[in-house]
Amino acid sequence: MSPAAFEAPTRILRGRGSIAAAGPALRDAGAGRVLVVTDPGVRDAGLLDGLLASLDAAALAAAVYAGVSPNPPWEAIAAGIEAFHASDADALFGIGGGSSMDAAKVIGALARVEGDWRAYTGPDRLPIPSPVPPCACAPTTTGTGSEVTFNALVTDRDAGRKRAFIDRALAPFVAVLDPDLVDGCPAPVVAATGVDAMVHGIESFLNVQSNPITEALVLGGLRLLGPSLRPAVLSRLDGDARGRLLDGCALTALAMNVTGVGLVHAMSDPLTVHVHAPHGVANSALLPYVMAYNAPAAADRLAVLAAAVGVRDLPSGLTRLVADLGLPRTLAELGVTHDLIPRLAEDAMLSRNVALTCRPAAVGVVEAIYRRALDGPPPTEGETLP
Repeated sequence: MSPAAFEAPTRILRGRGSIAAAGPALRDAGAGRVLVVTDPGVRDAGLLDGLLASLDAAALAAAVYAGVSPNPPWEAIAAGIEAFHASDADALFGIGGGSSMDAAKVIGALARVEGDWRAYTGPDRLPIPSPVPPCACAPTTTGTGSEVTFNALVTDRDAGRKRAFIDRALAPFVAVLDPDLVDGCPAPVVAATGVDAMVHGIESFLNVQSNPITEALVLGGLRLLGPSLRPAVLSRLDGDARGRLLDGCALTALAMNVTGVGLVHAMSDPLTVHVHAPHGVANSALLPYVMAYNAPAAADRLAVLAAAVGVRDLPSGLTRLVADLGLPRTLAELGVTHDLIPRLAEDAMLSRNVALTCRPAAVGVVEAIYRRALDGPPPTEGETLP
């Protein structure tokens, strides 16, 4: 996709109770039997009830695959493909966090594909053959944006790293943004995923492929996310705060979908593999340090972002936000040790997002940022990292 291009093929249904429209949307897309892809926590919390009722009302048969785990390994995807065939499904609905939605997208994309799944990942990937079964998604957290993106991440346990699927065929045809699905989300999850959505926007805005369309989406998203995170996590007195997070997340994800992200994501993915840190938590722990590194190359743009988020200085303002939300502020809190840093840096350099960042970063620079983020202290106002 060229830097000037923009595409948003996903139809977005939003507002309280919008999950009731999922069944009719799938029926209109020609579905007859739907595989619902989720994780055990979402299933056990009763969050499938509204979806299943909507599918039933639309005269659609449904089967549930609840075998998704965080940072899903290929084995969970393969089991989902088996469930897809065993249920004779012709459509999918991913409901949950980013892991469940990513899993649904990949299950559908590879359900009728033979051969090594890795061939469809990475810079030399094969295109996913068309047609793929229709896939719709609904987030139960407030930050991954998988419901509107062309991307999905799967953990390759054999290689000890994540592999990225990037293909237009992965785009869900419908996204359902229903605040009823996130009202019961635990506050720490809202905090981590909400910051993750902010990272999507910030890194898209600083990306070398940023353009006026994506910039407008980012600033609109951050103006929703910045003021809403604290009340959504800490007080819950603002009943609309989590709905604003859902909208803000979708906006920043639509921008990220076109531009890609940057060094925070490149450095966080190895953390999810080697210390099993949740994606949003890993991003939040790295964010202030990487912004302090980016500052010499993008001071004016960081000032625009700070105003949108509602802070005076982006690195230090993000440090305070992360602390207020109760998220880890150093990598030591995630279990990272000094001896792991060379491997983390080596894996981070495999990410395409390193080349998209506004300030170039060689492996030695990445190691230095990891070390500062491991030991702290977090950057102070006006501080930059060399």
